[in-house]
Amino acid sequence: MKCSDGKPPRGTRRVYGWKDLPDNEQPTHYHVIDRNGHETTVSAKGKKKRVLEGLRRAPLLSASYCRLSDQVDLLRRAGLDIETTLYKNDPETGRERYGVYTLHGSVSPIRGDAA
Repeated sequence: MKCSDGKPPRGTRRVYGWKDLPDNEQPTHYHVIDRNGHETTVSAKGKKKRVLEGLRRAPLLSASYCRLSDQVDLLRRAGLDIETTLYKNDPETGRERYGVYTLHGSVSPIRGDAA
């Protein structure tokens, strides 16, 4: 896990609760191509899908407002390349450290599945 003194990437979304993530929890299959060009298919539903859809749009920051880490771990186990970068001194919460999750590679819904 990397640790940075800088600022999160431009466009990083702070997640205060599940309401800040896409609300579609219907099962969807995704075609995934990682940074090394390896292809796989993963399925996601429920909160795991909400986190994945949020990550497809922008890096996510959650300083324990909701437990994204559990869902990120499940997505990683399914084969997705999600990097966690720690940053110091969250100006909003005053926390000493906080993490930003960034999805790498290409992830797209398989045709016929709603995104």
